Amino acid sequence: MKNLLTLIYTFFFITALAQPAKTGINDQQANEILNKIRKDITSYKSLKIDFTYNNNNCSLLVSNNNYALNLSDQQIITNGKTLWMYLKKENEVNIYNYVAEKDELNPLLAIQNYEKKYRAKYIREGVIDLLPLDGKGSIYKLRIYIDKELSKFEAYDKSGTTYSYSVTSWKPNAPVTASEFEFDPKNYPNILINDMR
Repeated sequence: MKNLLTLIYTFFFITALAQPAKTGINDQQANEILNKIRKDITSYKSLKIDFTYNNNNCSLLVSNNNYALNLSDQQIITNGKTLWMYLKKENEVNIYNYVAEKDELNPLLAIQNYEKKYRAKYIREGVIDLLPLDGKGSIYKLRIYIDKELSKFEAYDKSGTTYSYSVTSWKPNAPVTASEFEFDPKNYPNILINDMR
């Protein structure tokens, strides 16, 4: 599950820190495109993205160090102090202290660590591949489709599986409230609470 979440965050935030490559004109062209998107993303006060994954409607809301990811089977929410991972089928929530430096699920960390993990390659108009620098993980290629904004993302696994995410709505500077980055167990009758703090 951690790999899936990392892929989702990578999809939406990988472009934010693309650095100019020194490996050729195509890589430079890819980075110019990604840098334009980076500039846009970093100028937003908040961002709400609706997307589909495995024919399920999902969403991601980000504002500063807060985020709320809603998948078909779980929710992951942080207010910058506490991290809640709610498993819908089990009606169970795991609660952790939020430590940004150690949180592998934090989209901001995905942004900060991008340049250390991927090389951008221009494929054709509107299509850029991100290739892992170390090649050690199970994902050997990330393909981003861009139509003014990110529109689709595919992750290619060494096992032959392709994970596909399609953006259905992209709302920069969406209105947000603090309550969207809080999880209230009182709203879930008979919930099992695992407080790991």
